[in-house]
Amino acid sequence: MEDQAHQGPPELDANVNLYCGIDPGKTGAIAFIREDRSVESVWDMPVHMVGSRSVVSPSHLDMYFPASLDAERRIFTAVERQSARPSQGVVSVFSIGDSFGVARAVASLNSYGVVDIPPRTWQKKINRPSTGDSKADSLSMARELFPDYDGLARKKDHNRADALLIAVYARIMFRNRGGE
Repeated sequence: MEDQAHQGPPELDANVNLYCGIDPGKTGAIAFIREDRSVESVWDMPVHMVGSRSVVSPSHLDMYFPASLDAERRIFTAVERQSARPSQGVVSVFSIGDSFGVARAVASLNSYGVVDIPPRTWQKKINRPSTGDSKADSLSMARELFPDYDGLARKKDHNRADALLIAVYARIMFRNRGGE
C-alpha cells in the first residue's frame, strides 16, 4: 500500500464553525461540515507503511485540520469509539486501538471540543431505521443529506459516509449540549 496523495488543510471562511467526524480505522475517513451542514471537505484516512504494515499517519491527518483557528472559528469533533470484538486477534485489536488513539490525539490538538461516540449512538440518532446493513444504511443516509457531494458513489465509500454522518452528529451534539 502506498501513501495516499496528501493535500494541504482546507481553507476556512471567517466566522465559521466546522464540525468534524472521524471514522478512525485504517480504511476510515475524516469529514468536515460547516454550520449550514454543507460539506467543507472529506478525506480518506491517511495511511503510510511502517515496515510491512500500514498505519494511520498522524502528521498527514494533522494536515487535514485547518491551521488558523481563533475564538471566531472553532472545530468541534466527534471520533467514533473503537472497541475489540471477542473474535479479533491481538494484532487486530492493537491496530484498531492505535488508529483510534492517533485520531483522538490529532483531533484533540486541533479542535475546540472532542468527544468519543460509540457507533450505535450516532447511528441510532442519524440513520433511519436499520435494514441490517449498516454500511448501506450509512451510504443511503449520507447521499440523502449531502446530495451535492459526489464522493459517495461506490459501495466502499461507506467510511466517507460514516465520517460525514459522525460530523452531523457532532453538529447536533455540540449545538444542543455545548459539547464535552
